[in-house]
Amino acid sequence: MALNLTNWQKKFRTFHKYRDECQSSRLNGLSFTAFVTRRVRCANCILGREQKLERSDMKISQILAAKGTSTRSIGHDQNFGKALAKMHEAQIGSIVVVHADSGALLGLVSQPEILAGLTTFGSSSMTHCVTGMMRKPAPVCDPDDDIRSVMSQMTRDRCRHTVVTGSDSSIQGVVSIGDLVAAQLQEARLEANVLRDMARSHLLPASL
Repeated sequence: MALNLTNWQKKFRTFHKYRDECQSSRLNGLSFTAFVTRRVRCANCILGREQKLERSDMKISQILAAKGTSTRSIGHDQNFGKALAKMHEAQIGSIVVVHADSGALLGLVSQPEILAGLTTFGSSSMTHCVTGMMRKPAPVCDPDDDIRSVMSQMTRDRCRHTVVTGSDSSIQGVVSIGDLVAAQLQEARLEANVLRDMARSHLLPASL
């Protein structure tokens, strides 16, 4: 995963500033409570919680770079059963519905649409045209959108999959809520590792 080096350099500089304050405070006989408070500010700096510090958010394009841009789709002239068969074959949770001739994005079929179709039409839903079952318009996002904003959008729209489209409305890929959560966990794990390493090399020796 690529890091924003400029942002991390800022974090390290701020960390060292607070570390030096902690060391100076101990020498000047600062109270234990005040000293610990400043130590917490050191840790929060590395985690990106310092309010004055700019935080770099992971972009959707970074997720696509990791998982790939391959997208399963089905033509608008196919039936609902064919869409479900493709999803089952590929072991995926959604499928993009496109115009059979132009390839333009028309909609999306995922778990809510499947449940709605089966509940409304029963087994006969398999023979219905996919355009009558799909979610339209499909939820979309931009490759340059950050994870936080897309997660908020997905929560607001009650969807678990979002189609990534370019400036020309071309389909770039599909991301799921699971992809976004996994990416955030990976980023948090990376920051936690940095914090641990910095603490070992700076905070612990400073307390001796």
